[in-house]
Amino acid sequence: MSSERERFDAFYGRKWSRHGGFWADYYPPDQRVYAAAVYGRRNDVIVQEAGSRTGAVLDLGCGVGDLSYLLAKSADRVVASDISSENVRRASGNLAQADIGAAVVQSEGEHLPFPDRTFDLVVVADVIEHVASIAATLEEVQRVLRPGGRMICATPVRATLQGWRLADWVTRKLARPLSSPPLEWRNPDVFESFLSPRELRSAIVRAGLRPIRFRRVCFYPAPETPGVFGAVMARVYQRSHGHGFERTAARVMRVFAMIERWGFLNQKQLWVAEK
Repeated sequence: MSSERERFDAFYGRKWSRHGGFWADYYPPDQRVYAAAVYGRRNDVIVQEAGSRTGAVLDLGCGVGDLSYLLAKSADRVVASDISSENVRRASGNLAQADIGAAVVQSEGEHLPFPDRTFDLVVVADVIEHVASIAATLEEVQRVLRPGGRMICATPVRATLQGWRLADWVTRKLARPLSSPPLEWRNPDVFESFLSPRELRSAIVRAGLRPIRFRRVCFYPAPETPGVFGAVMARVYQRSHGHGFERTAARVMRVFAMIERWGFLNQKQLWVAEK
């Protein structure tokens, strides 16, 4: 596990080297559509599913603390954990600055440092695809949940994500045939193991949890980067010098919201499961 920690520390050290604050503030103004459609929308759905009274909450794979900050508004207690010491350090600072009294600890999902039956809710947001053992992580989630407690798990849908990744690569290749990078199905810097909804449901059941709700959320026409569409939005922003861009972005988001209702093009699967 030490090698996994080192790899994630190196990745997030590079990612956050020129950024302070929450992930929501990481993207520049011309990428607000991407940030809102993928991460903002995901967070909104998770908070909605969590409800108004959540008791003791574990934000497993907390990143720099965005969801912990949002969940703290309805929780009696929030604990944030992450494998990366870089994320733990930044999440601690962000939450303290926001006056959120959350405990932030470094741990792997496969070995949670908490007693049995500690939490009423465990949130696993865009994390399960990055753990070394999905089965062991879900078993640990089941162990630390109280009877009747819930897990909310969000992760990309493998086929949809790969479809958008291929479409984005083909578009780049057609636009610049000599300078397009090779097609990569996974990020080589971090461990990734994407699942189909059927595979994740089976893993949840094997861990001793009962799935009670499934949704497909977050429409954005690119893989888990701004992609070609993000480049188009950046060009629109540059040409307008920022003037009127918010109106353009709002119109795009309204279209995305309409498409999201169809479901089948959405990037992420969201499961709510009960112990």
